[in-house]
Amino acid sequence: MTRTEIDQIIRMPNLILRNLRITQAYHAAGELAAGMLSGCIPDGVL
Repeated sequence: MTRTEIDQIIRMPNLILRNLRITQAYHAAGELAAGMLSGCIPDGVL
C-alpha cells in the first residue's frame, strides 16, 4: 500500500463524520423551518 492510500483510509472516517454532521444540521434546520411555518415549534428543538 502506498502512503497516499494509507492517508485516504485514515481520512475516510473524518469525511464520513463531517458529512453526517452536515446532514444532521440541514435536517435540524429543515425541522425548525417547518415548525416556524406551521406556527408551532416542538419542545426540545430550541
